Amino acid sequence: MERFVRTYLTNGEMGTVFYRNGTPEYIVRKNVL
Repeated sequence: MERFVRTYLTNGEMGTVFYRNGTPEYIVRKNVL
């Protein structure tokens, strides 16, 4: 089972956390400004 959670941080960055087997696999952070 794979899923990702996208969170919007207060400083304007967007972080996407990919979960695999219930544990965070990696985090992709991108500046949305």
